[in-house]
Amino acid sequence: ESSSWPPRLLTQRMLAEVGVLRGQEHMADARRTCQQLIVQAQAAGLDGELSAALSDLAAICLALGDTDGALRVSQQILARSRHRRDHFVVHALATVACVAFVRGDLSQARAALLDFAAASRSRSWEWLGSYAGLLALLAAQEGRIEAAARLLGYVDRQQSLLGSRDVVGVYARTRVRAAVQDALEPTVLRRLLELGEQLDPDSVCAWAFGVAEA
Repeated sequence: ESSSWPPRLLTQRMLAEVGVLRGQEHMADARRTCQQLIVQAQAAGLDGELSAALSDLAAICLALGDTDGALRVSQQILARSRHRRDHFVVHALATVACVAFVRGDLSQARAALLDFAAASRSRSWEWLGSYAGLLALLAAQEGRIEAAARLLGYVDRQQSLLGSRDVVGVYARTRVRAAVQDALEPTVLRRLLELGEQLDPDSVCAWAFGVAEA
């Protein structure tokens, strides 16, 4: 790295460093680097790099248990999304929903997930599979246990395809699995999980928001 590098190259190098630190679970270091990156991206007027850095920072805050920080940064991303059409809004809405679940605010979680589903649909269902655990958690928290079990089948299938181990996915899957295992007979649960593996995105949303027919 050199001070003579153009600002875009410097910020992209810092984005890569943040990715490495997150991958190594050095979250405190990742947050410091990301905050420095945000300052540099803002100073250089690099809008795309700034959006990416804010999205990283929201995820890092969530991993560190800083729900206030995660929510604040996500709201910044959503405010910026009125002028941009990128995928960071999808991540931000998932983070808002996750924070709402952590705080026990079910109505806010549902509202954020309705917006998330609409944003994902408008982007050809981009990122639906990555955050489907939150949709299953909504069903579980609203007492729709069989719907949650179906959705968990879809979540498990997506997990096997995508291999993601992000904090949002782990949090949601763990809570949903505990709820359905506690409430359902093993044979019933197994059947619902198998049915869930076959769901398409429209059906996932229908079961998540309580408008599907058994």
